[in-house]
Amino acid sequence: MRFQVAKRDLDSALQVVTSSLDSSSNADLTTHYVFRRTGSDDEGHGVEVLTTSGKLFSSCPVKVKVLDPGTEKGVFTIEGKRLKQWLQYVSDAALTLELVDSMVVATAPMGQQTFQSLAVDSRYNWSKSLQEAQHTATIAAPRLAAALGYSAKFASTKENDQPDLCVCEIKDGVLYSTDKKAVTLIRVAGMEKSKLRVHATNVKSFTAFLAECDTGDVEVLEHDRMLIIRRGDGAIFGETRFQSAFPGLNVGMDDKDQHLWTLPKEGILDAIGFLQSGAEKNDNRLRMAPGDDVAVLSMMSATGQRTELSIPAGEMASKEGKPPVPTSGFDVDHFCLAKVLGAWKGDDIVFGLNVKGPRGYVRFVAEQEGDMYLTIMAWLQ
Repeated sequence: MRFQVAKRDLDSALQVVTSSLDSSSNADLTTHYVFRRTGSDDEGHGVEVLTTSGKLFSSCPVKVKVLDPGTEKGVFTIEGKRLKQWLQYVSDAALTLELVDSMVVATAPMGQQTFQSLAVDSRYNWSKSLQEAQHTATIAAPRLAAALGYSAKFASTKENDQPDLCVCEIKDGVLYSTDKKAVTLIRVAGMEKSKLRVHATNVKSFTAFLAECDTGDVEVLEHDRMLIIRRGDGAIFGETRFQSAFPGLNVGMDDKDQHLWTLPKEGILDAIGFLQSGAEKNDNRLRMAPGDDVAVLSMMSATGQRTELSIPAGEMASKEGKPPVPTSGFDVDHFCLAKVLGAWKGDDIVFGLNVKGPRGYVRFVAEQEGDMYLTIMAWLQ
């Protein structure tokens, strides 16, 4: 097999599939780009490039000029780090790649380089599963990326202890995640038929692929054994389905809050940093108490004294007949709160406060591109 490809077209295709390339030092097949003929020579995409790390996999058509098709199932591989280094030093011109025995001869205007090619195994044959997969949704790539990226911030990383909480999973059109400190639900319009489940550690790889889709729509394809995202030109990114399912949660997304505090986002972040500077290193307790048009934030310093700061409130409203916020305040995990604040759009953030006996919780609600984002934090006991 021999084909000619513009450097920019090759770079573009490699960018799509690099997220599922194994970056370890082991020079096995999972660290290689696999180039395979598709047989669609007349369309200018006679070759596709594929990668898999074992759990993640992807493929992308490459715009090429096939000079010699070779065998019907022509295929060769090039180690990822070697190909990327070679491309750094060749000019933006037409390149030629040719399989010669078990070597790949790569030709650029400045000269030739040879790379070892490995035998390709069945791990790269996912076409049958792709054909069997059910199309469950079509969604704009940025919307899906935003929902997954936000959800993953609140998923657990303790796979040995709670593997069922290490995923972001859609149930009845709502994307769930939790680390037991906060729970996040995102109602994603158009995903009502989806049962998408992504391991939280792989979300960055999915969002990297979605970023290569610009603002276009992608298809969500689901199989019993895998999840696949496909863009318009046929490029795909997928993950083998994680076996542990997210647990059932009974959360009312449309509940109304008893009290609403509108506070400046940057003001709270600055206050947390100020208070934390004097506290014990691992102290996660931030107290929030009501004042006269202010929220009083405080932490216990390492000297045993409580340090307080007042944050002016844009609004502090309460529903009639609801239990009041304790005048002594309530404690929240400020590390978790900082994650909410860091992902929040806009200058002000609304704390929805709800009291249940001696306990309570905070709700943060936002709308983004027509999707509803909800994060709930329980008060610390």
